[in-house]
Amino acid sequence: MSIFGIHVDLNPTYGAYLIGTFISNILLGITCVQTYMYFRTYKDGFIIQATVASLLLFELVHGALSMHVLYVYLINNFFNPLQLLKSIWSVNVLFGITGSIVLIVHVSYATRIYYVSGKKLPIPIFITFISLGNFSLGWALMAVLFEHPIVSSIMGKPDDMAKAILISGAVIDIIIAGTLSYYLNQARTGIKQTDKIIDGLMMYTINNGILTSLFDIVSLILVFTFPNDLYSLAVSQVIGKLYSNSLMATFNSRKSHTESAPPSLEVSSYALSNFGASSNPAMRGASAGSAGVIVHREKQEVHSMIHTRSALSADDCSV
Repeated sequence: MSIFGIHVDLNPTYGAYLIGTFISNILLGITCVQTYMYFRTYKDGFIIQATVASLLLFELVHGALSMHVLYVYLINNFFNPLQLLKSIWSVNVLFGITGSIVLIVHVSYATRIYYVSGKKLPIPIFITFISLGNFSLGWALMAVLFEHPIVSSIMGKPDDMAKAILISGAVIDIIIAGTLSYYLNQARTGIKQTDKIIDGLMMYTINNGILTSLFDIVSLILVFTFPNDLYSLAVSQVIGKLYSNSLMATFNSRKSHTESAPPSLEVSSYALSNFGASSNPAMRGASAGSAGVIVHREKQEVHSMIHTRSALSADDCSV
């Protein structure tokens, strides 16, 4: 791009951001489809429904702000290169919105760990604590950016805060994936069909954790290697959508996991019921039972073994 004889290369900056926004909006469409499928298929308690609705709301706001950024920089200020050096409010708010999305997802997984581990508190509390720190950094970064109207002035404190957000996010993802995999492996019953479901859930959990942490790490690397470009911001555009879709896919996969269970097994949803039981009377009865969620109807001799397993089933592991 040449303006008044001055060559301006927008490829590593707004070109990268444009591509990141396109990919982000594609993932937003997938989030909308998953949300529609969820409300059409499941009748969970208020907390889970509010979680899903909040995720969709934040994602829609995030998408709208991303498009506003592109419109202001590339349309309103076309042939105005000096304006490209100024930060606008919608860019700043994006960091707070992404932080809110990541917090919702992390707390949901922390709740899942709480039930799968037999209601052990240390790890869920630790995850929630770090997640709140990550969330606070996101909104603090937004506030700091409002104090730096010139893009070139964001180096230093804002840059360090962005790095801390990405590092903490990746660490939390790895802890969640590792912890869930551990407890799922501990809950094996020795029944071939049940263990096969557990293997699938472990693979699903690990893949989700690897995907989100990988994008956090890639974005972090780009911050260090290309500090003056927008490659990192382009990747960050996608990160929030990956978190939302991973959680929505977990919610929506419950039915398929249940249907894959052998006919002789009754699968209930202990953890899910407890997560939303306070607002759904139909689910209170389900959550009032024992912590064992895989009950063999025909073989009473394995009943006690499965009964002692805490909060494990296809439904349960989807909280």
